[in-house]
Formats: sequence, structure tokens, C-alpha cells
Amino acid sequence: MKRSFSSIGILIGCLALSAFVLSHCASPRGSTPASEPFDPIFPRQVPETVIFERDLKPLLEIECVQCHNHKDAGSNAGLNLETRHAAMTTGLHAPAIRPGDPDNSLFVQVLESDVDHPTSMPPAPDKIWGVRLAIIRKWIRDGAVWPDHVRMVRPQDWAR
Repeated sequence: MKRSFSSIGILIGCLALSAFVLSHCASPRGSTPASEPFDPIFPRQVPETVIFERDLKPLLEIECVQCHNHKDAGSNAGLNLETRHAAMTTGLHAPAIRPGDPDNSLFVQVLESDVDHPTSMPPAPDKIWGVRLAIIRKWIRDGAVWPDHVRMVRPQDWAR
């Protein structure tokens, strides 16, 4: 399946790369000033407690929900990530997220797959890796807590 990149996806990728480079040039690797706010898109470390609304929702909305939503799920392995219920019950090989078991969660497997693999998500160059992937793995390992009232919104719908 060939994917085309939308202008919003390219813009987000450019912003992500710029922020990554700036954050790593501004201070020595591994140092995080105490006054620095937590950034869910470019975290520097895995938080002790992963909080869905703070740590996962912004990342997944930008990287995943653009395609994995109720409107587009049919074209994207049937996976809808807008709500906890949908995320736990939709997809060709549901459940994609297995609370407590990141190694056997298809969601993690496709994130960790090589960029050239046909099921790799998100498509290159937007791969989720490093600290962001570690946060997702920790969230799943800790039970994939996702409050029922929290619904994700496609980036396309943010301005509406």
C-alpha cells in the first residue's frame, strides 16, 4: 500500500525534527532543567507515571489519529484510535493494544517494525522511536489506562 504525505504531516515532521535538534543542541544529553515543562511530543525522559491525557493523547493525535479514526479506519487496517473502546476492539487483528503486554501488542509491533516493512507505522519519516516509544511501551505495560471520557480528535478537525 503506497501512502502519500499530506502537507500537515510534512509540516509536523519538519517541526518535530527542528524541535528535536534544538532541544539536543541547547543542553547536554540527558540533562533536564527542573523548571523545564514536560513536552509530550518531544519528551526527554519516560515519566515515572504515564498519564494518558498528558503523555499519550497529544502524541497519538498527531502521529496516529490522522489516519486511524472512525472516518478512515476502513482504509487503515480497520483500526480506530479515537476512544479506548475503539482502540481495544477494532483493527484486523484486534485487540491491537493488549494492556499489560507491550511485546504482544500489535500496536507496538508495527511501531517498532523497520521503516521498509509494509505494516510499519507511522510511515517513514514519521517513525515513533526513542523516549516516545518507551512511553507507549510503559503505558501498555502499566495497563494502558485511558479514561473513558477522553476522546481523541483528528488533527484535521482541530480548527473546526
